Formats: sequence, structure tokens, C-alpha cells
Amino acid sequence: GIALRADMDAIPVQDMKDVSYKSKINGVMHACGHDAHTAIQIGSALILKNIESELNGKVRFIFQPAEETDGGAKDMIEYGALKDVQAVIALHVDENLNTGTIGFRKGVVNAASNPFKIEVKGKSAHGAHPENSIDAIYIAAKIIDSLQMLVSRELSPLDSAAISVGKINGGTAENIICGEVTMEGILRSFGAANRQRFQDRIKTIVESTASMFRGLGKVDFVDGYPSFENDDDLYDFAYKVF
Repeated sequence: GIALRADMDAIPVQDMKDVSYKSKINGVMHACGHDAHTAIQIGSALILKNIESELNGKVRFIFQPAEETDGGAKDMIEYGALKDVQAVIALHVDENLNTGTIGFRKGVVNAASNPFKIEVKGKSAHGAHPENSIDAIYIAAKIIDSLQMLVSRELSPLDSAAISVGKINGGTAENIICGEVTMEGILRSFGAANRQRFQDRIKTIVESTASMFRGLGKVDFVDGYPSFENDDDLYDFAYKVF
């Protein structure tokens, strides 16, 4: 049989739209189109149920939670969601396509996702005595600066990757040199080789930069989703149908 899959989780963002389908829960919305995905899949289920006697095989409808994190698909697979399933078909809304238009792409479509957390440890001291400190904020700034170089100088212009540091915390007061900083970010890359290479390089930069300025640096990666790659045969079949 085949499976149709839709993600259904929301994210912690305030819905500012003034429309009938605006989120009814304060501080949470489907900012990535998952409400549309779920509605489309329910509609597909109703249509296929009405013509069930004409189908040659079985169709399973998978509504996946936790797509925005790293566990939804894995947990569902472990619980048997893909048992006896030979192929999975899914879609994602795209604001770059006009309504009524369907886009197809062969090969790799979405990048692998690896969230990471960096810890920088230095030594706190009063701002009047910087000689007694190891400034963790300064080290963190150097790490962020060096991470941006990875994509621009270690990756072919014909390839693609992105490294983002989206969260940083450190410091206790304006006159105290910071002794500890934590940062969180995400690595997005195509292909297993680039994924591993960039993880190794990020680890090297974090540890060596911190060491160069007398501090300690550590990075932990979340083993997120691999690159999403369409099956060539299924792509050809779906393209002909549509």
C-alpha cells in the first residue's frame, strides 16, 4: 500500500492575521502551513473513501506530530506507521507558487537539519580588572564570526548550506566580565558527507577558538532529520498523473 502524510504541529508564534482561519490559541499558530496540510489530507481521505471500491490497494493516512522538532517521524515509524507501506506521498505549501499550481522536483528537496548548542566557559571578573578574566562573550563573538566563514570559504558556490546562531545567553551585570555563554543554532546541509564535514568543522572552531583565548568550548548536536530526497520512479509516476 501507499501512505499519504501530513504534518500537523504548530509553533510558538503569535498569529497576527485578521482572517477567518486565524489561530484560536494565543501565542501559537500554524506559521508553516501545517493547518493547510492537515486540511488537504482530510479532504483527500474523504474523496478516496467515497471511491474506495475502485481502489486497487490500500491507502494509509499519516498525521505526523512534532515535525518542527526531531522526533515525530522517528516515533511514528517505531510504532509501525510505515508497516506494509511501499511508498509515501506528501506535499508542502509554497508561497512562491500561484494558487492551483503544483511544483515537482527530482532528487534532494530539503536540507538536513542539525540543531546545536554551544557552551563557552571563561572566567568572570570585575570590569575594572580585565586581566583577571577570561571573557566568554568575546570568545563567543569570535566563534560566531568564524562559523560564518565556513559556508563562504569552505563550500563550493554550486553547493548549499546554512549555519545560523539564533540564540545567545551570557552575562550577569554591565560591569562584570562574563564567565559563561551558551548559544543555540542550527546547521542545514545537503548530503551526508557535507553534514558530517560541517559538524566536524564547527566542533573544531568552537574548541580551538575557545582554547586560543584561554577558555573552554563545547558543542553538542541534535541528530535531526537527514536530507529529504524524492524517489526518481515515484516522482516520474506522480508527475505523469498530475
